[in-house]
Amino acid sequence: MWSFELSGGKLAAMVRVVVTGAASVLGRRVVALLEGRDDVDEVVGLDLRSAPSTRPMDLLTGDLVGALEGADAVLHLASVFGPAIEGPEIDDAVDVAVAKRLFDAAAQVGVGQVVVLSSATVYGPWANNPVPLTEEAPLRPHPDLAFAVQRAEVERLAWEARRSTPGLVVSCLRPAPVVDDGRGGWLAEALDAAADVPAADDTAAQYLHVADLASAVVAAWEHHVDGPLNVAPDGWLTPTQRRALDPVPRVR
Repeated sequence: MWSFELSGGKLAAMVRVVVTGAASVLGRRVVALLEGRDDVDEVVGLDLRSAPSTRPMDLLTGDLVGALEGADAVLHLASVFGPAIEGPEIDDAVDVAVAKRLFDAAAQVGVGQVVVLSSATVYGPWANNPVPLTEEAPLRPHPDLAFAVQRAEVERLAWEARRSTPGLVVSCLRPAPVVDDGRGGWLAEALDAAADVPAADDTAAQYLHVADLASAVVAAWEHHVDGPLNVAPDGWLTPTQRRALDPVPRVR
């Protein structure tokens, strides 16, 4: 995208970044980080919910081609999973359908870079997983964990889009379970679900603050990371260490 600078009349590249899921806790942080940069001219958020710098749009039915027109990069953070979803039933196939529409639209309008939010759950909670896991580890999501299965399929579509679109840079971020200040929400649900997933007693666990994930998303965009990227702290917790952090009820 190009425009004339006010001084000197020289052509200068304008940087336009589209963020899906912009009204989420993570999306709001990413939008704020991008808007605070001098090298970004326009940030366009897309979400069903209202938020600053965000257009209301259903990514499953809306005009993605029009929304991505002129964009240099798309940061795809949207998902039907998470604390914003109301009701017990979630059509987990929506994430895959949205991703396919997004990648097709990006290719159609010539977007040069796509950053996709995946998850470390794509590796699966298997006893023979190496510790630590690297990006070279195979994707083996647990078949009973719909979120992980759908994230792995979204990644497959992302790599397919990269192969079929010359020059397209694709980053797939695989973060550890995300926490936010004073909130258990999505993490608490994930931990409850994990209790039903077979795993070794000494399985290590990692947790990532949402602010660190937001910084990682922006860093992947800024440095044009091409390929998968694990996002996690240096260390990890054993189940015993994690349980020691649980709140203890007190009688008053």
